[in-house]
Amino acid sequence: MRIFIIFCLILSNIYALGAIKTFNADFIQSVKNPSGNKVEYTGNIVIDTDSKIAWFYKTPVEKNIYILNKAVTIIEPQIEQVIFTKHNVQIDLFSIIEKASAKKENFTHKIDSQTYNIKVAKSGDITGIEYFDEFENNVTITFNKTSYNQKIKPKIFEFTIPSSYDILYK
Repeated sequence: MRIFIIFCLILSNIYALGAIKTFNADFIQSVKNPSGNKVEYTGNIVIDTDSKIAWFYKTPVEKNIYILNKAVTIIEPQIEQVIFTKHNVQIDLFSIIEKASAKKENFTHKIDSQTYNIKVAKSGDITGIEYFDEFENNVTITFNKTSYNQKIKPKIFEFTIPSSYDILYK
């Protein structure tokens, strides 16, 4: 989970510090374990430069992840569970942005001991990210149907938690 949060912050801040103010895309997240078994997730991601990120997983299971400033909320309707946590990650964002916009080519970026391979189109847009997670799974996230600088309704970052859900704090 820590790596996922770091990844979200990287993506959010790449767009926050450039000319792009908002980002919206469909995604396919492929997770391949060391044995070769693969699971694919699909959904939508919305990023607003006010430190707001929302991941809406649609398949194979529904899950919504909200990162609002330092608060992370994970809502899993199928198991009626919510997880609240916080992050405290410091990232050298200027080097990431410089590489993405100036070189307009794929590059790697390392945070702590984690290396991210960031896919960049010739236009400078980030089209995907690949990394190995803490369980040695190969994680590939591909973005499509992207839109930039579109107005995002603040309501998209609001959520309600049914009283029947289990609540966990980490």
